[in-house]
Amino acid sequence: MGISQPGDNHPDDEKPQYLIDLEELQDTGGLERVANLIETKADVWIKRSNGEWQFGKVWEMGHAGLSVGLEWFDEAKQKIVGKHVATKVFLQWQDEQHD
Repeated sequence: MGISQPGDNHPDDEKPQYLIDLEELQDTGGLERVANLIETKADVWIKRSNGEWQFGKVWEMGHAGLSVGLEWFDEAKQKIVGKHVATKVFLQWQDEQHD
C-alpha cells in the first residue's frame, strides 16, 4: 500500500480514526460550532480533572479541529489555567450540560 495523497479515497475500514472523527465533526457542524464559540467568546462548560464543572472559554482549535484549547479561572490557584481536550469530548460536555 502506498502513501496516501490529498484527495485519495479510502474505504472507511482503511481510514485512520482521526480522519473519520474529522469527517464526523465536519458533517455534524461540530467544527463550525466550536469556531462560533471561539469567535463570540461565549462561556462554555469545562469538566475539570477533579470532575467538577466550571465555566470558561474555548480559545483555540488545534490539530486541524481534533482538539480545543480551554481556559478558566482557578479560584484555588488564583490564576487562569487551561488544558486541551478532544473536540468530540468538549462537544459532549456542552450537550450534557444543556440537556
